[in-house]
Amino acid sequence: MNCGVISINDKSGSAKFELNSLNDIRTKLIPLFDKFPLNGLKYLDYLAFKEGIAIKLNEGLSKDQKHELILGLKDSMNSKRVDFEMPFAHKINITPYWLLGIIEGEASFSISSSNIPRTTFYLSLTSAQGPLIHAIKDFLTSNMLGEDLLKLPLDYQESLRKVIGIYNPKGRGNSKSQVELIVTQTKFLVDKLIPLLSGLTFVTKKYKDFLDWALVSSLIYTGKHTTEKGSELIVKVGKGMNLNRLTTFQKGKAEEIPQSLIDEVLKMEDVYIKGADGLRVHASNPTRLVSGQLFYILAEGLDGESITFKSSESCADYFGVTSATVNSRIVKRLPISNTNKIKFMLSRIPL
Repeated sequence: MNCGVISINDKSGSAKFELNSLNDIRTKLIPLFDKFPLNGLKYLDYLAFKEGIAIKLNEGLSKDQKHELILGLKDSMNSKRVDFEMPFAHKINITPYWLLGIIEGEASFSISSSNIPRTTFYLSLTSAQGPLIHAIKDFLTSNMLGEDLLKLPLDYQESLRKVIGIYNPKGRGNSKSQVELIVTQTKFLVDKLIPLLSGLTFVTKKYKDFLDWALVSSLIYTGKHTTEKGSELIVKVGKGMNLNRLTTFQKGKAEEIPQSLIDEVLKMEDVYIKGADGLRVHASNPTRLVSGQLFYILAEGLDGESITFKSSESCADYFGVTSATVNSRIVKRLPISNTNKIKFMLSRIPL
């Protein structure tokens, strides 16, 4: 922006950018935010701020009138705001870099510390920002649903949309109620979210957390978390992320991870591999699916008829067999007959 002042407080470890020049605000800041409108509720505060600048520049108002009008605006914005209704013409516009901006400021890349490690993408805002959270979900969903999946029945698509969860936990004490966007499905994280963010340029230290989190996500995706060395690496990586990365408390600092451990785990053979249908299976037993994957079953009749099933169970019910039989026929590429003696070939289609 080529304006403003940066001040650094070494004692608190903080940095601050301030723009106080009325001319710079009028000629640089306001044109910038008019061209690229804010998506969230801060847009309302910007409008009040912009109105305050117009009042200050209005030569037809006395000093006392300006003071009264600006004070009224000040008392109705930010933490004092009670009106959260957006202007009718305002549109939320989520772009990859806008999303990265809110991720660097508000989101979290976390690794669970349970016996079965899990990576989670987490974004929490005040409940009044619900429309913004839903717009972010719609943006991420559009990256997840390709044209082929949009041709599926709506209830199939809904299973995919649930991968990106939105929750409204109650506020505790005096804290404001929140709206949370949470994603834990490893396939979505590895196939969609990580490639999206990897193609963008981070500007904060959260990039290091992202790289660590992406590494652990890939280890879980390939099943290396089930190995002793893979589990050890994940624990060490998790202890050095987020707040632990910045701590100056010696006992809180994570130990440096030996490069030899990283290399050893990365060179391991994958425990989970992709089967012929694109679903992950155990390398030691390709007929055994990795749990937690979304798919539907397509039954193609030798007479030209085709039927889709949302699960192995519903397919088994239709053919009057067990789920194990359905899975066996899929893996061995053997036909199965319905009550009318019509033969079908079954295949799993990943979602």
